Amino acid sequence: MIGPGIMGGKTVRAALDDWRWQRRMRAWRRADIVARAEEASRRQLGRGLTAEEREGVLRRYRGD
Repeated sequence: MIGPGIMGGKTVRAALDDWRWQRRMRAWRRADIVARAEEASRRQLGRGLTAEEREGVLRRYRGD
């Protein structure tokens, strides 16, 4: 059995909901960072990001 110290006193359902929420937030942040980089690329270069550039943006993102 998982002790309350591991889950911070939350129920299993609340801990799972927190985990899901955090996962969604990380995905939204990644998408926002890529969208901002895409906008900057269009402004500066007049085109969107290439696949390699997009991968580079995600590599530099340390939010996860």
